[in-house]
Amino acid sequence: MKNFFLIILIFFNISIFAQIELIQAAAEAGAESPEIAGECCTACSDPIFIESLGMIFNSLMSHHENVINGSLNKKIISFDISTNIAFDGDRQINLLPEVSINHGVFSTNFRMNEIREFKVDSVLSYKTYSWQILKINLYPEDFFIFSFASGFLFDNFTQKYYNEHFASIEIIAPNEYFFINLSGRYCNSYKSEGLREVYKEANLKVNFKIIDLENFWVHLTLGGFYQSYYGEVDINSYQAGLNFNFH
Repeated sequence: MKNFFLIILIFFNISIFAQIELIQAAAEAGAESPEIAGECCTACSDPIFIESLGMIFNSLMSHHENVINGSLNKKIISFDISTNIAFDGDRQINLLPEVSINHGVFSTNFRMNEIREFKVDSVLSYKTYSWQILKINLYPEDFFIFSFASGFLFDNFTQKYYNEHFASIEIIAPNEYFFINLSGRYCNSYKSEGLREVYKEANLKVNFKIIDLENFWVHLTLGGFYQSYYGEVDINSYQAGLNFNFH
């Protein structure tokens, strides 16, 4: 618990006609290559910054050892596959396949987000790929997980990469028969004239265990899903799917 608070202290729809076409137009309007602020290099060489990184790393490793050796949560070391589909109740669905590798306080997560919009004579598609390269999972208690991560989002339409941030909280029931996960993602384009919002989302999932084997679980996922593209197109959806956990 002490390490958890130390880390925190230091490291602190309604369907619209032709939504995919609107997203494409908004993406083209802001498709300039992202520029990372040059001040980062100067800040990263600051002795205070380097010392803070050392404190964070030491606290994380201590917390990691405590979690690995003392937690009863079987998901501590596991591999997850999710097959969620979100739908807005009209002519549009989201395919949201996702994989995660978890080892103590460290994870990595990859997700595809494909919107498919069904028109009279065609099906439109818009894809993005997100990789949260390093995800940090903090366990103040076995039944509560706070996670944060940073990685990148690739927009398949514009062929551009952007920096994406992630945060979530997860509350787990006894015996892990169900758990609730609330997460958010935020992605910017760093340009010389200032920040431009590329993507943001809020994601609520309630997961109910339907298969319980010694080293394998399957959860049924139900929830809600909000996403916004380029500050122009908002999409509200319901979602459902299956989560497969190997541990």
